Amino acid sequence: MKSYHEIRRVCEKNSRILAKLIDGFLIGYAARNQGLEKKMNQQFARYRHVTRKFDKGTVDILKSQYIAHQIFKEGGMIGKFMNNPALKRFEGEERDYLEQQAAMPWRFSFSVIAEEPEDEFFLMEDVFSGIEYLLFSPGISQLKASGNPTLWFNLIGFNGSCWQSYGPIGAYNSFQSDDIYLFATELDAEITDEADMASHIETNPLPYMMLLSGAAYPRTFHKNEEMRYMMAEYDLDTLDTAALKKSFKTEYDSGVYRFSHTEWGEPPHLAQAYYDENLKLILFTAMTSRGFRELVNEVNAFGYRFSGDPFLSINASMVATAQDILQKKVVLNEYEELFRVEPDEEKQEVIDEMNSFLALVLPDINAGRIPDIEAAARKSGLPIETARDLVNMATGKLNDLPTGNAGAPQKEAALYREIYGVADEIRKMEPWKWMYEADLFGVKMPGNNRIYFISVMGAEGQFFALSAYKGYHGLAQFLNFHEHAETMPPETILTIPHLMLSFTDREMLSKEHLDTIKLSGLQFRGKGKWPHFEEIVPGFIPVFPEGEALSDLPLLLEQVTLVLHRAKEDPGCLSREGDPFDAILVRTPSVSSGRLKWEDRYETFDPEWGVKGFHIDYSVRTRAEVSRLSEGSQVIQVDLVMLPTPVKEKGKKGYFPFMLLLVDKRSGMVPVMEMFTPDPDLQTMYESIPQKLLEKIIKLGFRPKKIEIRSELLLFLLQKVLKEAYCNPERVEQMPELDEAVESLRSHLAP
Repeated sequence: MKSYHEIRRVCEKNSRILAKLIDGFLIGYAARNQGLEKKMNQQFARYRHVTRKFDKGTVDILKSQYIAHQIFKEGGMIGKFMNNPALKRFEGEERDYLEQQAAMPWRFSFSVIAEEPEDEFFLMEDVFSGIEYLLFSPGISQLKASGNPTLWFNLIGFNGSCWQSYGPIGAYNSFQSDDIYLFATELDAEITDEADMASHIETNPLPYMMLLSGAAYPRTFHKNEEMRYMMAEYDLDTLDTAALKKSFKTEYDSGVYRFSHTEWGEPPHLAQAYYDENLKLILFTAMTSRGFRELVNEVNAFGYRFSGDPFLSINASMVATAQDILQKKVVLNEYEELFRVEPDEEKQEVIDEMNSFLALVLPDINAGRIPDIEAAARKSGLPIETARDLVNMATGKLNDLPTGNAGAPQKEAALYREIYGVADEIRKMEPWKWMYEADLFGVKMPGNNRIYFISVMGAEGQFFALSAYKGYHGLAQFLNFHEHAETMPPETILTIPHLMLSFTDREMLSKEHLDTIKLSGLQFRGKGKWPHFEEIVPGFIPVFPEGEALSDLPLLLEQVTLVLHRAKEDPGCLSREGDPFDAILVRTPSVSSGRLKWEDRYETFDPEWGVKGFHIDYSVRTRAEVSRLSEGSQVIQVDLVMLPTPVKEKGKKGYFPFMLLLVDKRSGMVPVMEMFTPDPDLQTMYESIPQKLLEKIIKLGFRPKKIEIRSELLLFLLQKVLKEAYCNPERVEQMPELDEAVESLRSHLAP
């Protein structure tokens, strides 16, 4: 039996062959010459809404993993390749390696760590087959050192002594085997057991690879109770429902009883049992283990002997991840819908018309103006008599309100009614059917210099939203991001100041957003029909708009709606006829005879408008100290990366941390990492980078022969000071060594 030292040598030799043979040749050969690249891109395009969350490096290694699986899986392309003339040049140990892989197919494995017999060696247990296997994986060691994942997902191949993984490692912080089983059955309802799952993963691994997008979601706890959807279903011919009514809160609808535990039926436990008289089954559900046990024990007190262990235990993070990947609602308990209180449709239609009418007239009433009742009635569909009665009631109620702070909730409610009412009108218009993201127009706010540039998203039929980029600086950033979207990480959008109105499901809204909708008095129903307002302050977690952003929304949305209607009828209205340059329509206000008027103006965008001044702050003494260092032979790559894992400190606004990385181009080593926070704002953070970089170079003990920089912003911040310190900065387009370091960092922190 080989020692671990001997097996490690086999693994290291295997890795060298793999890098040369598979990474260096087979992946590209299969993609280009075997028609695999087109098929792969078509498959990946289905999940563009997921892969846009990853950086380009992650997508590239996912694609390499996908191709490697197609080559080496059971019945894969390797059998055809073995006699291909293109592989004749591989002889000796390389040929032996190929024959070994052809004889022992690669496979995907969801597993847990059973033992750790040696450094970087793991005895893994496949959670679906129960098979144990020895895996050599430095990557798992690194990921495990930074956290405690509950489940692993690897593409594995055998090297003659043990197994090794290839491609990205799925290290899930909250997923367990039941979560993966649920995901599989949402993909294919015909899956009934572990054998079906294994076959499905090997046949269609791509959606399982997309689960990487939810890898960083943590387990959710309420105090010491882990929150999971726990369920168990049993056949049951009869249930003494009359007896259970004495101990449970009981509801009945369409042949189904719902029994809620009197103590554990409320949040967070939500312990409830359902009995279907027609199907003769009982379903136990709860959100905590204790709640589930107490529910079953209470039912068993009536002479039953059900198990206190659930059949299925699902993390809320899997529900959210599955809905995002599959773009459909995941329903765990279909009986729950029976007991959801829905208003009468005819009554609700009248209520919706009344709410729509009030949203149109209340801004005038609150401002002391006489509303145009007839126009608002026509627009909302409300009978004119009812409309007049509502205005009389509203003006009477408002006149009776006390002055001072007591009127604030009413004004706040009116504001929310207005913005949510217009938001729903925009959704019904579906402007993404005739406008594209690059069809921009502007709206200036009266009484100040604020301007917003509007972009409509959703032409590809995936994410329906409007963004309002703040100022010329925001516009310049957006245009740059739009032009380089393929190479920029998706989180770059969170460094651009803007407001966003998107449309989503109720389950995706935070309590804060639901509270504002409730206060508005409006109601929304249906998938993808709930308005979601966000304000993106660069570097910080998006929040519901506040301050001047919230006060700007009513007028902004009013003008946006007007332009959207016009653009549908006349797409040419967004540009000026005969203008030789790109001109942007800007709705511009003016005041005449005490009234606000709007007119169309066209502005030819000059990128210089968006240039933001930086006060680059650094110590002359520190710069001089760097210049006196001896020059080394190393080429250092520098980049600033926003980490996708937000930080929320008590009493403070949540933010995204930034990492300054220095990478040795030749060795790929990372001699320097420095964390930054956007405090008090992103610009101040940017301005502090030159001084910090000089300090880090001093710690290196030498002046790099050359410093490569990819980011235009970093080059702008650093070029002058580095030249003065004799450090030779150079702009480059590609930095694969640094990308590898960034990917390693991201694999520790977030998908």
